[in-house]
Amino acid sequence: MWRAALIALTAASMLTACACGAPPTPAGARTLPADLALECPALPMPASGRLPDLLINHVESAELYADCRERHRAAVEWVERGHQAQEP
Repeated sequence: MWRAALIALTAASMLTACACGAPPTPAGARTLPADLALECPALPMPASGRLPDLLINHVESAELYADCRERHRAAVEWVERGHQAQEP
């Protein structure tokens, strides 16, 4: 009787070893580079409603938009390259 109990206890102890430990990490997990993960800055407000100030503000806003668009494009390409590299 005690022999069957000992065998059952040993088997139960061996099965619980499979359940412990950290879950496996997927191979090749990648993190988006910090320079691509930046938020776009807030657009500046014009100094006044005068045409020269509005023109300056428009140029500044266009430059900020172009920088943000370029970062977004680079982030999309980074993600697409990652998916292509993981395909078999």
